[in-house]
Amino acid sequence: VSTSLRQVIACLPDNQAIEKAISQIRTIGVSTTVREPDVRVAASRLVDATSQLLVAVRQPNNQEAVDAFVSTYTDFHAAVIASVKSLPDMDSRRRTIDNLELARDEAVTLLSHASAASSDITQTNTLSQSSRKLIETVNEIVEQVGVEQPWQRECDAALRQIQGIRHLTEHANVPVNTNSYFGCLDTITEQSRHLGESMTGIARNAKAMDTRALCTSVRQSADAVCSLAESASQAAYLIGISHPKSVRGETAIIDASRVRRSGMLVRQVCERIEQQNYTQEQIIDDATVVAKHTSNLANMCREASEKSQNVN
Repeated sequence: VSTSLRQVIACLPDNQAIEKAISQIRTIGVSTTVREPDVRVAASRLVDATSQLLVAVRQPNNQEAVDAFVSTYTDFHAAVIASVKSLPDMDSRRRTIDNLELARDEAVTLLSHASAASSDITQTNTLSQSSRKLIETVNEIVEQVGVEQPWQRECDAALRQIQGIRHLTEHANVPVNTNSYFGCLDTITEQSRHLGESMTGIARNAKAMDTRALCTSVRQSADAVCSLAESASQAAYLIGISHPKSVRGETAIIDASRVRRSGMLVRQVCERIEQQNYTQEQIIDDATVVAKHTSNLANMCREASEKSQNVN
């Protein structure tokens, strides 16, 4: 059942590349070759690849973006593992490793949401939220293992934060928030003022060599830029859908998230059966779950084939 299920899911558009990428990230180990020893550089490349993936997710061929994401995540993971050895105490090492495992899980989640968003545009915001979580975790890891001055780490984190929302300016075809057009204008006006104040603060605090205040100003400037990009994207979306020639989007031919959810539940049951640690009641319950979700998968595939004129 598990093998057949994977074969069915693998037939979905672009799903083979995503499944392979997820498998590669899950199997990264401590013996992975360190190609980029500088964690800061590796983190910046990972964030750039994440942004590129979000831009390419709905393009016909996004294999290159997926491969780049896996490659840069692997480099980042290996660089962090190598850097952990230089941390001063076991507690710091444990926290960093825990965060690294969290980053791995978030990278896998990001790829799963990318797969869903490729066939269902309504999943785009979920994908954006996943990318933000990954970038926040990456920044936290860099902060833990970094040996640079605090202001250097803060500037790097700000650049990665801004890079992470670049995809919002590439395509404004889904709502980013619930703001109206004039609400977006109000936010843009307010955040423009905050950006000006924080940039002035950066210059003033750098001249005064006030590191703490400088870091605060850098952080505020990054937040303002991200808010400006988000509001601009929302305003562009509202302008687009109000155009007389705007056409309503069509529902995806198959609900990839439902397929993935049913597949995951069946796979979990199959793994429990393989362990052979069962009571008769548990076997009956799990058999019911398998029957229900394999039936759901069959029905979804049948409905999709009925909607499509090209079953290939």
